[in-house]
Amino acid sequence: MKYITYLDYKKILQIAEKEQNNIPERYCRKREEILHNTIIHLINKATSRKPGKARFLLLKRVFNQGTPKWSHCIDKTSLVFVKNINETKCKINGHNKENVIAIVK
Repeated sequence: MKYITYLDYKKILQIAEKEQNNIPERYCRKREEILHNTIIHLINKATSRKPGKARFLLLKRVFNQGTPKWSHCIDKTSLVFVKNINETKCKINGHNKENVIAIVK
C-alpha cells in the first residue's frame, strides 16, 4: 500500500488512457481491461510519498465479465472518497487491506 498524490493519480490515469487508445474501439472489453491493468501496474511502479491526510482510497476489485460457466475475471480499480482513515488489523474504512492499492492524498 502506497501513499500517492492526486496529481500523481491524474498523470497515471492519462498514461493509462493513452495506452487504451492504442486498441481499436470495437474491442471494448479488452480496452477496459488494459486501462485497469495499466493503472495497477503504474501504481505499483510509482514512488511512495510521505504519509499524510488521505482524501481517497484506490481499490482493486475483481469483476467477472463472463458467465458462471465461462468466467473471465478482470481487475477493476475504483476511487473511493474518505473523510478519516479508520485502520484496524485487516481493514481500512471497511475495505480489506489487500484490496487497497494506494492511499491518495
